[in-house]
Amino acid sequence: MKTVVILSAVDVASVVFALTWPAWVAIAVFAATFLFRACTRLVADIVFLGGLIALALTGVLTMDDALDGFSDQDMLTVAFLYVVAAALQQTGGLAWFSHRIPGRPGGVRMALARLMRPMMVAL
Repeated sequence: MKTVVILSAVDVASVVFALTWPAWVAIAVFAATFLFRACTRLVADIVFLGGLIALALTGVLTMDDALDGFSDQDMLTVAFLYVVAAALQQTGGLAWFSHRIPGRPGGVRMALARLMRPMMVAL
């Protein structure tokens, strides 16, 4: 049996007025981040980093809490792989690799076979 909860204006008002200033700052930063991302051409990295900095500078988040996600080993591995991919692209190594591995295949099946061969060796 489903229970339906109906909130009255008094219930909503009591929750809204019970919010502390850090909650209001967090809501404002969330709304500003959403609007900046939706209405400007700023890159998502800059917008979200700006929101993180705003929460850290206002004291809603401590610096340890704000930077806690960056200490995760999986996050650092992905960030390192982005650096490696950018380096390969800048030096031309990625273009060399992408032309060397598939070469000039005779069709789609041959291209897939040439791409799968290094993956099967790696496993």
